[in-house]
Amino acid sequence: MRPPCTVCRGKPPTTVGLVLSDGTDAAASYVGLTRGRYSNIVHIIADSFDDAREQWAQAAGRNRADLGLDQARAAAGGEAGTTHPTQLQASLMTKIDDALRLHLDL
Repeated sequence: MRPPCTVCRGKPPTTVGLVLSDGTDAAASYVGLTRGRYSNIVHIIADSFDDAREQWAQAAGRNRADLGLDQARAAAGGEAGTTHPTQLQASLMTKIDDALRLHLDL
């Protein structure tokens, strides 16, 4: 498998651009904004500066680390009090699927 970036091959790029999306988590933000030799840029598509700031805060708060099934259960349980039952069921199934994929290395 080849390395995902030129940094891994020993020659860091002069500038790195990170495109923020719903899939960007704190770890990806860190990597995207620390790999440029001279500069790092984040691109955020937003309706306003406040919207861009909110998107950045959400990305910085996301943590996709594999903390195991106990953590996934605890996170799902925390959502139970504020979520509609059909949303809760979909959320639980997603969390269980994600945890199983990570656990089984699918």
